[in-house]
Amino acid sequence: MPPIFYKEKTMASTSLVSFLSEALTASKTTAKISLGPRQKAFIGWLDISANDGSTTVDAKIQHSPDGTNWVDLATFTQVVNLTGQEALQITDSIFVNVRSVVTLAGTPSATVKVQLWSDDDK
Repeated sequence: MPPIFYKEKTMASTSLVSFLSEALTASKTTAKISLGPRQKAFIGWLDISANDGSTTVDAKIQHSPDGTNWVDLATFTQVVNLTGQEALQITDSIFVNVRSVVTLAGTPSATVKVQLWSDDDK
């Protein structure tokens, strides 16, 4: 059974994998999610809300061919004292296993959402 944070939705030809959507007070690495066949058009998405004003957020989406050796796919760095959203276009092919890594610094308290969107028609 997939972890509770796993949700995959299909709307037309767009798919969403949601790694994390919760209030954090410490850094967190999510469990791996195994994707089915995908093509190349991906967008990494970071949404930070309820930041306490003294938290720095670094977030990554990583991928792996075997679920053991991880490589950064999208990196959101040094989001400081901010609430907002950021999207990163990913043009590389990705391995079948994906996860997110969120690192909080300062006085950690923020609500963080990390997602991976794909256009299945591309």
